[in-house]
Amino acid sequence: MRTFLGISIPEEVKEQLTSICYGLPDVRWVLRENFHITLVFLGDQSNEQVDTLSEFCSQISFPEFDLNLQSVGTFGKKNPLRFFLQLSIFPQNFYNFKKL
Repeated sequence: MRTFLGISIPEEVKEQLTSICYGLPDVRWVLRENFHITLVFLGDQSNEQVDTLSEFCSQISFPEFDLNLQSVGTFGKKNPLRFFLQLSIFPQNFYNFKKL
């Protein structure tokens, strides 16, 4: 199973992204409830590995942190082309994020 670690996006950010993204022509977007921030792509994992990872991640807790939008872009083949936002973490919060 293709696997990645990600975090959800607050609703107010999803609203802003929706107003920007859905206005672009000739683009098929994922459903708004599937918007997320990918932390790391793990590639193909077995069901057992995914279960272990899921159990481990369910125990992780870290304080809120702030992100800055640096740029936007695309990657991948033309169909489907993936849209991304390059983000930076505010320096004062980076240490907490790195512990994850």
